[in-house]
Amino acid sequence: MRSWKSFMVVALVFGGASAAAVAGCATDVAGVTDEDSGAVADSATPPRDSAKQDSATATDTAPPPPTDSAPPRDTSPADTSPADTSTADTSTDARDAADAADAADASGPKPPGSPCAPVNAIHESPCGFCGKSSQLCLATGWSPAGACVGETPAGPNRCMPGGGPVQEDCGMCGKRTVTCQPNCTKAQGQCLGEPAGACAPGTKDFSAVGCPVAGEGRERTCLATCQYGPFGPCMPPATDVNVPAAVGVIAGLDLRFEAARSSLRLVTSFAGLRACPAAFDVDTTLHVYGRVKNNNATAATVSIWSSLPAGSMADSDTIMAIYAGATEPTTPAARMACVGGVSDDCTAPVGAPAGMCTAGGSGMVGANAIVIAPGATVTVYIGEYFDMTTPGPIRINVRTEAL
Repeated sequence: MRSWKSFMVVALVFGGASAAAVAGCATDVAGVTDEDSGAVADSATPPRDSAKQDSATATDTAPPPPTDSAPPRDTSPADTSPADTSTADTSTDARDAADAADAADASGPKPPGSPCAPVNAIHESPCGFCGKSSQLCLATGWSPAGACVGETPAGPNRCMPGGGPVQEDCGMCGKRTVTCQPNCTKAQGQCLGEPAGACAPGTKDFSAVGCPVAGEGRERTCLATCQYGPFGPCMPPATDVNVPAAVGVIAGLDLRFEAARSSLRLVTSFAGLRACPAAFDVDTTLHVYGRVKNNNATAATVSIWSSLPAGSMADSDTIMAIYAGATEPTTPAARMACVGGVSDDCTAPVGAPAGMCTAGGSGMVGANAIVIAPGATVTVYIGEYFDMTTPGPIRINVRTEAL
């Protein structure tokens, strides 16, 4: 019996090897005798599929590395640290805020009695309108702050820095930008937006143009828009001009030389003012009187000068004298009692507006400007210099220099 079994084993081994050779895959031989028990493998077990890898075989060859382009798998240990829940880094902003606070504290006053070093040190802090106050370091701490000194002088040009630019009225219905500078003074921009031919509201203008009757003229009034309204009908001339209520504003009034009004010319010095009382020359010339009234609540310093309106044929070379009060001087003694002097010329000061002191004109301007008390009136004499009999308009101009 053993020989038959041996034959069968050999046959099975040979057949299995042949099958393995034909398949070209399997390397195991079926029916191998167990070394420990000596039993023969169960011949009824079907051959394993040679196309499948035996994952249990210890001698299996490791698969080749992947050939795709994906990066190698990260085999480092997983990060198990807690998630970062902190907010964005604000350390720079915090430092800036702290620096600003330190700077503010350094420039401001120290609490009296707070610690300080070294003794006799002085701490200055800003106060008032760009002033400074001082504290002394004592053995017991900082002293109280001293008086505020060195402030910008009080006045309309003083301001407190920190606000933005503001718009202010200027000139005749104009606007300008005003900024408070670090030295507590205002920086004023150019006055813009004044209308063409601007005038001071309330100012009256009189012109003889277009009136056939000698001595008559048309009056117009400056409106709130700083522009003149229409001329009125022809009427006898006005003789008053009001002092403008704003510094730098000019008011004018057209008067008229008439052949029926002539007198001895006042003596002049040919340059500058000739002191009052006045004296008389030998020539008789045409003259006219006008009045300048100060309706303001304060005294007004005004420049007064003569000029020729457009188209006038009158003599532009004139003499001017000022008299106190609203009454025209009619006697020689009254004519001699002038105030301020007799002017034969007009020299415009630096910064004067265009048109002040035209060639040949006379005036009281600059250092010779006239001061008129509140509610008071002065009478202005304008006479031709040469012995001429040509009548025509002559303009009296009044500019407010100070109120």
